[in-house]
Amino acid sequence: MLRFRDISIAKKLFIIMAIMAVLITTELVALSFTIKIFSAVRAYVGGEGLWSKAQKDSAYYLIKYAYTRDEQDYQLYLHFLKVPLSDHQARLALIKNPMDYDGARQGFLGGRIHPDDIDGIIWFFSTFNRIYYIDKAIKIWTQGDSLMNEFLQQGKQLYLSISTHHVTASEIETQLSRIDNLNTELTAVEDEFSYTLGEASRWLENIIFKLLISLAVTVEFTGIFLTIMISLEISRNINAMNKVAKKIGKFDFSERVIVSSHDEIGQLAVSFNTMINELEKSSCSLESSLEEQKKISAQLSNRTLSLEIQKSKTEIERFSKNQLQSILEGSIEYAIIATNLEGVILLWNEGAVRNYGYSADEVVEKENIWIISTPKDIQSGIAQKIFEIALQEGKAEGIFERIRKDGSHFTASAVISLRCDEEGRPLGYVLISKDITKQIQLEEQLIKNNKELEEFAYIASHDLKAPLRAIERLASWIEEDSADTLEDTSKKNLALLRQRVNRMSNLINGILQYSRVGRMGLQIHTVDTKKLVQEVIDSLNPSRNFHIRYSDNLPTLQTDDIPLSQVFSNLISNGLKHHHRVTGNIEIDVQSLGEFYLFSVKDDGPGIEPEYHEKIFQIFQTLKSKDELESTGIGLSIVKKIIESQGGKITVDSKKGEGTVFYFTWPKYPEKD
Repeated sequence: MLRFRDISIAKKLFIIMAIMAVLITTELVALSFTIKIFSAVRAYVGGEGLWSKAQKDSAYYLIKYAYTRDEQDYQLYLHFLKVPLSDHQARLALIKNPMDYDGARQGFLGGRIHPDDIDGIIWFFSTFNRIYYIDKAIKIWTQGDSLMNEFLQQGKQLYLSISTHHVTASEIETQLSRIDNLNTELTAVEDEFSYTLGEASRWLENIIFKLLISLAVTVEFTGIFLTIMISLEISRNINAMNKVAKKIGKFDFSERVIVSSHDEIGQLAVSFNTMINELEKSSCSLESSLEEQKKISAQLSNRTLSLEIQKSKTEIERFSKNQLQSILEGSIEYAIIATNLEGVILLWNEGAVRNYGYSADEVVEKENIWIISTPKDIQSGIAQKIFEIALQEGKAEGIFERIRKDGSHFTASAVISLRCDEEGRPLGYVLISKDITKQIQLEEQLIKNNKELEEFAYIASHDLKAPLRAIERLASWIEEDSADTLEDTSKKNLALLRQRVNRMSNLINGILQYSRVGRMGLQIHTVDTKKLVQEVIDSLNPSRNFHIRYSDNLPTLQTDDIPLSQVFSNLISNGLKHHHRVTGNIEIDVQSLGEFYLFSVKDDGPGIEPEYHEKIFQIFQTLKSKDELESTGIGLSIVKKIIESQGGKITVDSKKGEGTVFYFTWPKYPEKD
């Protein structure tokens, strides 16, 4: 079964966003449902107002008709009576089984309900008619319809009595008294209907509010939980790689990164382990080759000094050949060749046979040393130049392209030593070489791997920051959408989440920057350190309460300004950021120290206890909690790595309460490639 930690970070982010989308959609549906309910309640209350007003108006014109006997007043009575009668028809259509939707709609239209509200009213009735408050309101509505029917009958009776003139004034007063009583009873029913709808509205509001709060809390805690889970997984894997990277920096290749997942982080860990394996093989191979070459070189030097002087040039060369032959024939990995001053080959060991393909019988005293050099090196003078250097300085070395008997080419590392007699007169040369084609290919592969690793680190850092940005946006959306409903604790947790996301993003940037130190090519030019420090201070834009002073003796030197600028920027900003007061002083000075300049950056801050002097230069180490002071703990590690990459050193002199001075050395002259 596929485990969550084996899913790619992009898919994890998609799953998180899908979950959040479902929860937010649920919340929106609940909110839409709430709005629909309150809209229906509002429409019912509005309809009750229209019903009440129409009933009052009809009663008014009926009473007026009793006194005026004006037919127009009676017609107005009938006109206003249409509203409650239409609502009555709507109620009867609603309680039919099945419901008469068209009849209900026509009834509400006659009751002057807005057409856009009718569907909501019908939906509310059919959905919530079994709820206590709504059921009570419907019964009150039924009671009102019953009273309204009696009111209608009284109106008809009054009209009939007046129109036939078979009524006395006393009888009219009696009928009007009954109509007035009915009007009073209807008013009480209307008030009770409105009150019951209000109770229903408050009950529904309480239920829906709790539902929305529950959904909001579910969305928030789901997002926080998933975010923390992924953040912890990323942090754990990065810390594991950082631990192994520290050991690699000390040339300790004994440990490998534990691959705990198959996502992008897991792939990075696999590539990291592959790089360690290649580096370990390369380191062992190079160390072995150098040690072997040093031993043979020392052995040859000792033997050549013991060669006895012969009277004739031929006897001396032959004697030297015999002595070297007995010592060096056993070496098969190294090609060892002895020549006279003209380059004629006098000794050709088994290693030379294997490297160049010629047997000793084919070349000794028959061929010149130039048979192993390429035509290009011979024509350009490179082949001759190395022997001229050996003749002048006693020794020369280099890496050359060689050619075998079959015409194939390879790369060899060669050391040429001058052979002299006891009086120091040159006799010839001894050439020791080794085929290093595989080592060069391995070095090229390592360079390629390092480049690919750097590219992968950049891509991985981008992919790692992508879910962090999405998490930050989700937290912002939650905070904005639920600003009115979130409690202070929830808002504080969201702010803390966004702060942790920002910290993780800064940590990724710091790791990427730390990994690049020492791998970038230097751009050497003339740098005025006084001007450079001024530019650093301007870029940091310190508070006016801080006074930063620098010596007029800051030098001008040949170096790369970018790493030096970064060192000053980190040290000065460190003094500003960690100062315990709103006012402070920082001083920058320099001394000449042999081939180096000794720079100092001094502040009057809180100081650092001696037991932490080493800890502050370790990556991810801070003296304060990250919740007290936002810091990745990488700044001084980068400073130390930059300075040491230039051949310098950094130290700190500080005691608690006595300020801090950082000293670092920087070379006066750029190191030659």
